[in-house]
Amino acid sequence: MATERTMNLRCPACSGPMEEGNLPVSEGLIWVRAHGEDSGTFAENIAGTHAVLRANRMEAWRCRKCLLITFRYGRPLKARKNISKTTPPG
Repeated sequence: MATERTMNLRCPACSGPMEEGNLPVSEGLIWVRAHGEDSGTFAENIAGTHAVLRANRMEAWRCRKCLLITFRYGRPLKARKNISKTTPPG
């Protein structure tokens, strides 16, 4: 759901408007460090991108002009919806 803050999101490359949507990801994403970075870790899993039974839908924005996608990964635990089973009336 779009909020006032995300409705006005601008592309970091051209400052044009970005289209709001989502990226379905189930296998998870891996961050591979750029060449020349001085670190003992070559790659790492991106938290909150792996799903078991259905794909995560990561909040994302894209600029069609620049072919650039910006996305938010993971979710704070407090933001997750509480899903509970209820017995239907009847």
